Amino acid sequence: MSTDLEALFQAFNATVGRLAMSDAEFGETFRQMMAALVRFDYVVVFAYRGKERPIDLYSTFDPKEHIIFVTLYQAGPYLLDPFYHTAHERRAGVFRMRELAPDRFFSSEYYRTYYVQTGLAEEIGFFVTADDDITIVLSLMRREKTGPFPSSDFALLKKAEPLIASMVRHYWAGLGSRFDAQLHSRGGGGRRRKAGERPRRLNALPTKRLTADRSPCSLNLNSTVSMAR
Repeated sequence: MSTDLEALFQAFNATVGRLAMSDAEFGETFRQMMAALVRFDYVVVFAYRGKERPIDLYSTFDPKEHIIFVTLYQAGPYLLDPFYHTAHERRAGVFRMRELAPDRFFSSEYYRTYYVQTGLAEEIGFFVTADDDITIVLSLMRREKTGPFPSSDFALLKKAEPLIASMVRHYWAGLGSRFDAQLHSRGGGGRRRKAGERPRRLNALPTKRLTADRSPCSLNLNSTVSMAR
């Protein structure tokens, strides 16, 4: 697709003079900017800190899709996600899932127990390192029927990365306090998990069906978390 300069400039205009924006406001601005550059089906933004439960900052899923892409993901499968491991390593840049995934990704536990249910053809992520050991990952996703991102799209996204990273660090600053509040609300007393300390064992959740034409895949989160240790 060709670049929609009018839509791109309109998205930029929404940030002019704005010292702060809500998660939804900046997430929508990011979505509009990306939509002016490339074609995709979904956007999701997670913030990661250590092995803590990632924070969902923004997404474009409908309620049923949100269950599989966010709710179940946060419950345990994120610990096996190549995007999570890249964020944990504090790597910055734009990466395709297939370049970060292990050689046998399609036979991996993460793929078989979780990722196959998403129905995605490809996922590209902007990895932005921030203060307090936090990495923010902004993912663009394409479904199987849409197909993978063309190489020209990936090259264009890499050119946009420095600007996106600067905007993310500005509008999503100060997330450390939100992670601390999350730990406190989940019984952690505001204490960050020490390096090497194992996350608490999670209870298994029932399998969810993403679409009517896709058979549900068994999702055993106890097994998932055990493998991540």
